[in-house]
Amino acid sequence: MSFEDKIKELNIKLPEAKAPVGNYVATKISGKMLFISGQISIDDNGELIKGKVGKELDVTAGYNAAKRCALSIIAQVKKKWKEIFF
Repeated sequence: MSFEDKIKELNIKLPEAKAPVGNYVATKISGKMLFISGQISIDDNGELIKGKVGKELDVTAGYNAAKRCALSIIAQVKKKWKEIFF
């Protein structure tokens, strides 16, 4: 099973892999390693998720912010994979 099939099976919708907004690259391959630049947490509406867990965010909101950030990282990996192999 490919990673794309697994994403579909889990009913995960990846966000769009955003282009860098500054003077840096989103991904870099060095040897056999892929480096992903720092990603931020953007909600389904495209809004930045801000706050500190225990202050502005409760634990559930913090979990969701971390999940959104992880999905952004996966989207960047998928984008780079397609650039290399297709």
